[in-house]
Amino acid sequence: SELQKIIGKPDIQFFIGGVFEACLHQCAVYVRQFYCAESRLCIVDDLAVSFDAVARKSAEKLLAERNIEVVKYEAAVDLLKS
Repeated sequence: SELQKIIGKPDIQFFIGGVFEACLHQCAVYVRQFYCAESRLCIVDDLAVSFDAVARKSAEKLLAERNIEVVKYEAAVDLLKS
C-alpha cells in the first residue's frame, strides 16, 4: 500500500498525543497489525490524556498482548538517543 511505502520498516515508532484509551492505543494496535509487525512500538504516556481508568486498564492489557510498550517521556528521549 501507499502508506506502507511511506512508513517503511522503522526500528522504532512513537505514538504521542490523544486519549490513551481511545484513539491513541487503537492507532498503535492498527499499525502493529497491518504495517509494523516487527518494529518496536511505544506510546509516550506523558504526552497523552486519560479519562476512564477502567478503559485504560483494558487498553494497557491489549497493548501488552501485542508487544506495544507504554513509556515515559524521559525513556522515549533516551531511546531516540541510542
